[in-house]
Amino acid sequence: MKIRRRVRNIKIFFIAGIIAVFFVGAMSYNIYSAKKQNKEYVQEQENLKKKIKEEKQRTKQIKKYDEYTKSNEYIENTAKSKLGLANDNEIIFKEESK
Repeated sequence: MKIRRRVRNIKIFFIAGIIAVFFVGAMSYNIYSAKKQNKEYVQEQENLKKKIKEEKQRTKQIKKYDEYTKSNEYIENTAKSKLGLANDNEIIFKEESK
């Protein structure tokens, strides 16, 4: 009887050990996967921060251009280049086409 009980206890201990090893392996795999995914998220976060910085600079440039288009300087430059107009005190020189 004692031998059977001892054998049964050994079998239960062995099965419990196998189950424990299985769970440790599964947890190890999950931890590895989570760390790998975390690295990808960190890289994506850095890329997004870089894009945000670039877009903020682009927004500043657009605001400057918007202010410039509302200025008299822009209106004069556009009138001169596209319409060929000039101020009263300016003389326009044009090349002769050959």
